Amino acid sequence: MLPPSDSDSDSGYEDYDVEFKDASSHRDSYYQDADENGGGSGIVQGRREGESEGDDSYHSEVLKSPISTNSDSDGTKKVIFPQFNEGASFGEFVLEAGMEFASLVIFKDVVRDYSIWKGKDIRWVKDESYRARAKCKQHVKGCQWEIYCRRNNLRKSFQIKTYHEHHTCSRDSYISTANRKWVVKMLVDKVRVQPTISHKEVYDYFKLAFNVILGDSKITRSLREAREIVEGSEKEQYGLVRDYAKELERSNPESTLKIDTIPIPNSPPQFQRFYVCLDACKKGFKVGCRPFIGLDGCFLKGYHGGQLLSAVGQDANNHIYVIAYAIVDVENKDNWKWFLSLLQNDLGQHTQHGWNFISDMQKVLLLIQYMLILLMLLLLLLCRRYYYF
Repeated sequence: MLPPSDSDSDSGYEDYDVEFKDASSHRDSYYQDADENGGGSGIVQGRREGESEGDDSYHSEVLKSPISTNSDSDGTKKVIFPQFNEGASFGEFVLEAGMEFASLVIFKDVVRDYSIWKGKDIRWVKDESYRARAKCKQHVKGCQWEIYCRRNNLRKSFQIKTYHEHHTCSRDSYISTANRKWVVKMLVDKVRVQPTISHKEVYDYFKLAFNVILGDSKITRSLREAREIVEGSEKEQYGLVRDYAKELERSNPESTLKIDTIPIPNSPPQFQRFYVCLDACKKGFKVGCRPFIGLDGCFLKGYHGGQLLSAVGQDANNHIYVIAYAIVDVENKDNWKWFLSLLQNDLGQHTQHGWNFISDMQKVLLLIQYMLILLMLLLLLLCRRYYYF
């Protein structure tokens, strides 16, 4: 149930609560009243009972009707109030008394954008489901900026009733209303155009475009959330790994794609590692690249972390040529052994093709251990074959 309105239920009209000050010691109140003869709306000028001349503490609950009116065929005057354009860009809208909004949420967002654009910090002194009032944070120091909006039950909208538009305080670059929700909203389009935007570039962008200074933690969280909106959730993308592998297999047949998971009872399996060796890269390396293979691993800087293992070659132009890569949960002997086993199955025996490997000390030790294990297995197979015959 909606809260009761402040208007007189007998008159059939709702009061419009706006204040117009012509001088500090004098205020005229205007209100709409029903015409006894025609039933139309007329403008009656006067003072309310109990209002003394020069009483500035009183907030009028009636609105001065705008000059713009339309007359129907029966002579009834229809008041036209300004409507807020939701398609207006940041900094291109103007607030005025009597302006109507579709919802209170839209009104609050507009006031927030307006305060950031003007560089004035505000606070909501009244924030309810059917009305909201904001004042300048420097109100205690004498700044009289104020805006008040409430629901208009007659017109099914939310309307500005009180608006003092002039600030007497100075501009500020640290605006509390520039919260993370607003920063993300302004960052989404920027991230679409510049996906690799850095922390410093975000700081400079808001400082130059909006004259707002943001904190480091707010930039970090807002940038991560904006990228999640543009690129999608990283957690949900892990559920599409098999779809990605099927698409690679469809577009590049005879490629080697290997996905390992950790089974979990009564739950979906957990991702462990993913190996990719495209058929075109495999054949291209055998035909047109030098017999050198570089092995290395690096950290993944995403939210879920992990390691990227890679095997790269060098073509005739001394450019890096990717042969195979794998995403694993951690860099250890087991994952390197798994990666090198699949790589050997794709490229063939190094003794037959003369592959030469290069890497740092840790990878070389792992490679030597793996080669020794393969050599021992090969000797064991030869011994069994000799003993059998």
